[in-house]
Amino acid sequence: FTPQGARYIVRDSETHSTFRVGDMEYRILKQFEETTNVEEVGYRFRVQQGVELPYENLLAFTQKAIKLNLLEPESDSLWSRISPAKSVTFRARLFDPNPIIDSVIAKTRFLYNNYGLLLAAAILVSTAWLVVRSFDQIWVFRSLEFPLRYVPAAMAIYLLTLGHEMGHGLAARWFGFEVAEVGFHLYYFVPSFYCKVFRRPGASRRAVITV
Repeated sequence: FTPQGARYIVRDSETHSTFRVGDMEYRILKQFEETTNVEEVGYRFRVQQGVELPYENLLAFTQKAIKLNLLEPESDSLWSRISPAKSVTFRARLFDPNPIIDSVIAKTRFLYNNYGLLLAAAILVSTAWLVVRSFDQIWVFRSLEFPLRYVPAAMAIYLLTLGHEMGHGLAARWFGFEVAEVGFHLYYFVPSFYCKVFRRPGASRRAVITV
């Protein structure tokens, strides 16, 4: 890439093809120097540079760059095709979870060892044992009746899933992933919370599975 005034020249050393692109196109192409995706590039421009790039325009430009051999899609292996499913309709950002996550990591860092892992395993086993032991009492669908007193309890459990999403963000930050937001969406028409995480380039499978 060589700057020429307000435009840049892109030269393909193999085919000797030459392309002239504008400043914004050049900045977009530079984002693909490492393996990433269109959604992540749009997020970086929005957050880091305050520039809103319409997803459809960014996708169309990226596809054209691939056809011109300026960009190369990653391999079509089974692992590379694993990606989050898309919600089909409404999505709303609720808050930035990073300040909370950073505070939790700083205060609980002493637990990130084998003893902390044993403690977590003990909590999970104890919880599973309580669920199995009380299953007949907590299984409300054994009849068609649904007492009204269960409604606030169900709402409380539903809100607690925010903690579940923060757990994804906590693991993601620990492995150096970028955590964008926590929000609410209709996930295939089912209302639920989500934590938006961008995978760190070169992340191991172990890190991805943990998150």
